Amino acid sequence: MKWRSVKNKLIILMVILTATFVTGAGFGERAAKAESYQYKEPAGICLPDVVYDREIEATGTCGEGLSYVLDEDGLLTITGTGEIERRAFAEVPAINNVVIGEGVTAIGDEAFSNAWNIKSIVFPDSLKSIGNNAFGVCRSLQSVCIPKGVETIGDGAFSCCFEMVELSIPDSVNLIGENAFYGCVSLEKIAVAQNNEAYDSRNNCNALIDSTANKLLAGCKNTVIPAGVVTIGNSAFVSVEGLTAVVVSDGMKSIEKEAFYFCVDLQEIYIPESVETIADDVFNECDDKLVIYAVKNSYAWKYAEKNKIDVKEPPANEEKNDEKTDGIQQDDNKTENSENSKTENSNSDNVNNNSKDAGAPNDAPNNISNNFFNNPTANMSDSGNITYGSDSKPQVLKEQNLKVGKIKKYKAK
Repeated sequence: MKWRSVKNKLIILMVILTATFVTGAGFGERAAKAESYQYKEPAGICLPDVVYDREIEATGTCGEGLSYVLDEDGLLTITGTGEIERRAFAEVPAINNVVIGEGVTAIGDEAFSNAWNIKSIVFPDSLKSIGNNAFGVCRSLQSVCIPKGVETIGDGAFSCCFEMVELSIPDSVNLIGENAFYGCVSLEKIAVAQNNEAYDSRNNCNALIDSTANKLLAGCKNTVIPAGVVTIGNSAFVSVEGLTAVVVSDGMKSIEKEAFYFCVDLQEIYIPESVETIADDVFNECDDKLVIYAVKNSYAWKYAEKNKIDVKEPPANEEKNDEKTDGIQQDDNKTENSENSKTENSNSDNVNNNSKDAGAPNDAPNNISNNFFNNPTANMSDSGNITYGSDSKPQVLKEQNLKVGKIKKYKAK
């Protein structure tokens, strides 16, 4: 399946999401409306890229007490005190970079949605909330470093930001909405501040985890699924690029809807005997060559047979280490690099990876009969594999210094 097709289908999702928000589906109604946010493939429909071309004045207001200036290079600067109003800059292609000044406390629903040329955003420390779909389909946005002080991130807030490669969540965030990072297919780094009580990225795992439920909410091609996680959530890895192999750690109980939907590069996934439920559509639109490795007659084995997915028993450790050349093996530089990064960036407040008690580093899986899951040093290579890793140490990432610069505007293909 081609990348353009993936993007088109995700764009269709965002049209549906936008319609949902317009009709009044509020952030607080998430539980009642959750089904509305699930991606449903439009049978037989393949829409071309849509080009938005809304124009705004070079200067104006964008909320009570707030004003903006948009210069000829596409730099949008917002000043004043208050909240950015709903859809203030939605669908405006002239915006390339955004600087939100101190005093802004909230970004309204869909405020920058479909502003496809935005590459960087500087957020103020005064910011407290980011609304539903606020930056949905900001396809050129490359990194998001949410400032300490933000407490809520709305439904679909950064969904379908196709070029986003790095995400950091501060310790102040206590509520993240449904599908907040859905379809961020290029993500490489996900970090949660160490003192966040609601969410974590334990053991340098490069994933967003609900600490209370031990549920993996969002992952990327470099995710290491840690021990202690019992659920892979809805759409957690949807359409992730470069994801070729996954090892699910022992103790996992369930894999929810569309968790690996449209992962067209996925070739193999190792599912332990502890898994009790897998949604029917988890592997829809994955490669036909996908192989599920599982204990014979386990739930995963029967699931694969039912859904006509090739299934095999996992190889022994010796076979795995000799035959796998794309990531299910020890990375000798991992510990050293983590230590160097931790020392170099020890003063950063925002981007610490979390090491929670749940899923301690030495909780290696151990109940697969042929010992495949008994290797506590399985790690991720540069080729884009998620593997189980229990030897990782917490790492501190650098806070992004978002530089303002002119970027090319999106053109219709």
